[in-house]
Amino acid sequence: MCNLSYSRLEALLDADIDAVLNATPPNSHFQMAAQILRKGKHVLLTNFNDRFF
Repeated sequence: MCNLSYSRLEALLDADIDAVLNATPPNSHFQMAAQILRKGKHVLLTNFNDRFF
């Protein structure tokens, strides 16, 4: 397992990885997931919710 995080979407899109866990607010899911999928990567979308931590 590889634990990486990226602060810029462009760096993530260019990285040599197969899958992305997108834990961002729901209003950004579609735009980010579409860009990730266009790069041929798998995407798992989830909500980051403080009440679970």
